Amino acid sequence: MAGKRCPIAGRVSMDLIAVDVTDLDKNAARRGHLVTLIGDGITVDEIAHHFGTIGYEVLTSLGRRFARVYKGGNATVAEPVAPPPATPA
Repeated sequence: MAGKRCPIAGRVSMDLIAVDVTDLDKNAARRGHLVTLIGDGITVDEIAHHFGTIGYEVLTSLGRRFARVYKGGNATVAEPVAPPPATPA
């Protein structure tokens, strides 16, 4: 947060985590500010170790509300394809 690492406080609750911002400057962490959970030197395995699990579980447990930014490689992200409309019988 605000370019500094902050410790996770407690455990995951539903899809929320609490972060200890005690050591940040006043107003450095505000509602709506974006933070990096995985990336920029924070590995998925580091997060998994903190929560007593493995990286695969962390990655597969991220819900749709989390923004994802894919870096490197040639991968493309396709929009989900809607099923065709039902035909009347």
